[in-house]
Amino acid sequence: IRLPVLARGIIPGSIRARLLLESEIRREVKHSNVNLLETQDVGGHLLFGSFGVPIIVRMQGAHFVYFSMSGRKVSRVAVFFEKRTLRMADHLVAVSDHIRRETLLKAGLTHRHCDLIYNAVDMDLFKPDPDNPRDDGLILFVGRLSETKGAPYLFQALPAIFQAYPNARLRFIGRDPVEPSGEPASKALLASLPEEFRMRVEIVGEIPREKLPAEYQRAAVAVFPSRVDAN
Repeated sequence: IRLPVLARGIIPGSIRARLLLESEIRREVKHSNVNLLETQDVGGHLLFGSFGVPIIVRMQGAHFVYFSMSGRKVSRVAVFFEKRTLRMADHLVAVSDHIRRETLLKAGLTHRHCDLIYNAVDMDLFKPDPDNPRDDGLILFVGRLSETKGAPYLFQALPAIFQAYPNARLRFIGRDPVEPSGEPASKALLASLPEEFRMRVEIVGEIPREKLPAEYQRAAVAVFPSRVDAN
């Protein structure tokens, strides 16, 4: 049973949203024969816990971990909720040894046991396709168009890349978050490029997961400029 996350893009102090989420969890536990609850550390979705079933929290890069590694400030509200969720876990799981070490240290939980379970790869989906030819000029970026994922640094490098390789083009696939100004993040990033290079950047947005293998295989280069990541 998968329940919706809290408001996307907000790490917030919404106690009401958490109370509603926990009420829905208790309803599902009672009526759907649930015997285990899993949640993530990111955002800290739990407030009180006490659902009558064990809670597993999966560490995949809480904001207080990411922001501290990149030298950025994170709101105290976000830190409170994320650490609270971690502390009420009956068992902890991390997606990488790096995230396990950093999260336990920064949350003051080095005394807790945490299992390491890597993110899985669907080998039936992500496999070579000899009928999908490679595009020699295509640079592929898959991920959120954000500072955390390194998008501004990639765009800073693009003029030099485009000058050195006249046939190079960037294809971006992933979420284009809306900035506080109400504009998509891509608008400012494209505006940062010299005008003659903007037509060589394609903003695709999010696509179905099953279409990603073909995108990766067609690209000459896949770029991952993240400042910090869970790997």
